[in-house]
Amino acid sequence: MKKIVFGICSLTVFFGCGGAPNVEPIKASPNVSSIAKPISFGEQDWPLWRGQHQNGLSPEQSAPLKWSETENVIWKSPVPGRGHSSPSIVGDDVFLTDADEKQETQSVICFDRTTGKQKWSTVVNSGGISKKHRKNSDASATPASDGHSVFTAFANHDRLQVVALDFDGNVIWDVDAGEFKSEHGYGSSPTFHENFVIVNGDSRGGGFIAALDRATGKIAWRNRRETTSRHGNYSTPVVATLAGKPQLIQQGYGRTVSYNPETGEEIWRVDGPSAVTANTVAFSDPYVIVSGGYSEKVTMCIQADGTGDVTDSHVKWSNSRNIAYVPSPIIADENVLVLSGEGILTSYNLQTGKRNWQERIGGNFSASPVRVGDYYYITNEEGLVTVFQAGEKYEKISENRLESAGGMATPAVSGNQLFIRTDSHLYCLGQAESVEPNGITLNHSN
Repeated sequence: MKKIVFGICSLTVFFGCGGAPNVEPIKASPNVSSIAKPISFGEQDWPLWRGQHQNGLSPEQSAPLKWSETENVIWKSPVPGRGHSSPSIVGDDVFLTDADEKQETQSVICFDRTTGKQKWSTVVNSGGISKKHRKNSDASATPASDGHSVFTAFANHDRLQVVALDFDGNVIWDVDAGEFKSEHGYGSSPTFHENFVIVNGDSRGGGFIAALDRATGKIAWRNRRETTSRHGNYSTPVVATLAGKPQLIQQGYGRTVSYNPETGEEIWRVDGPSAVTANTVAFSDPYVIVSGGYSEKVTMCIQADGTGDVTDSHVKWSNSRNIAYVPSPIIADENVLVLSGEGILTSYNLQTGKRNWQERIGGNFSASPVRVGDYYYITNEEGLVTVFQAGEKYEKISENRLESAGGMATPAVSGNQLFIRTDSHLYCLGQAESVEPNGITLNHSN
């Protein structure tokens, strides 16, 4: 496995490179103590896929409701390659993953949050790029930051590569987490629990879920995940406190499973929603909303307080119309919003599953909804962003398009600003301030 790193590599570690992954679970050892620093986020940071709590809900109360190429653009910066990862924002840094398809390289890029200037780019892999679906990219995993380092995952050389970098772009560790047999590429993003960074290694014909020590990259535990078909799976794992305890929720392969994030041991499981899922579960204690996909098309609400197989006892409701396959569902105000890939937006009551309303939105969708204050933002694949309110009925506020097309990445929110990745650029959108009294332009519309 050839690696190219621009910058000083302080420590590079490989576990299991060139060999087959363990088929038996690697159990967590209570005698191993981590030196990982405590996870530390600022209130305005957006450090993970779907935000600090992985629920798509921003702690901000406002963000731009209208914009264009000449209105409310704070900065616009070119992104050299191609990728569908969303921005992760910690302090003054904005992180993206990126890939050069011609050179077959995969990279992590950091931009200055204030100016949009690229601060560094580190190539962490060269060659061995996995085959992928035409709608996927070689850099679809959103990087995750614990406030001290940035972590991401790439599929290459028929393996799942997990990398940690410092905020100067130096590689801290680089680990082969296990075998990855690509069908449509990789689509899952890392998440955290205490000292661990957790990754989903689901792929064609089987996979795994694993926890790595954030400080060293050492695999703390890894569990095999058995598939119900020959297809891959693309969902991001989520750690949430449900029914009074932390639970690691992973859907796909024909079942939804809750794991103990400390040990990887299974807590409960439910059959469904489908063999293939490509979005992230939504949750509101004690409920979990799952939705897929292929070949079964089902949205389900699960009460997450069971043990063992709770298929017959803990599925509160389900339906099979206008399901979300790639866009993730979102929960707010005791309602569930489900956006289908064909642009049908449906609101359900969280506890009963009763449909509140349904609206057809223009275009096809892969990005997920984000809520800021009372407003929702959804981006279609052409890059048109619709802003709306969703109470007792749907109310469209605006439609917004940028000159740089493409809307596969979900927007991020920080400091009352939106960060939008298109096919070729990264935008920071906010209330543009033209000229200060001293004549210095701080923020400007491009």
